[in-house]
Amino acid sequence: IFQSLDVKSFDLLPDFSLNTVFLVTVEADNMNKAIGFTYGQGSSVLVEYTDSRLCSGSLPNFHQGPHNTTLIQIELKGRSEFGTGLQQALQDSKEKGRIPLLVRIQVPVSVVVGEISSRQFHVFVNCTLVVDNLAPGKKIAILSSKYNFDLTL
Repeated sequence: IFQSLDVKSFDLLPDFSLNTVFLVTVEADNMNKAIGFTYGQGSSVLVEYTDSRLCSGSLPNFHQGPHNTTLIQIELKGRSEFGTGLQQALQDSKEKGRIPLLVRIQVPVSVVVGEISSRQFHVFVNCTLVVDNLAPGKKIAILSSKYNFDLTL
């Protein structure tokens, strides 16, 4: 679950590219008292606005024990082409105070019971967020969020 989104940089450059740095705080909540999870290497986190990638990064590798809540901060960076049509769409969204973002997370996970780890599988999370602004240094409100989950071996 997304706890917060902080914009460290959101700069439109003279060549019509966009330089972004976001700091995302995610809460991983394991309510199970018997199993833990190991989040492995090779994860990815992408933030998109109308099918254009704004920034990306990865989750740290870590083990989450049973009955545990872990807060994870992820720095996402990006430089993307951002033509005039996309600039206008973003400006319109900013003026309405409702900016839709798609956050895609892919992470390899193993289930751990005692000392035994399962085979690794891939968890996919798509989160549609609507935020009120993307101004650096300004508090950003998450107005709505919707999550879709999937997994594969």
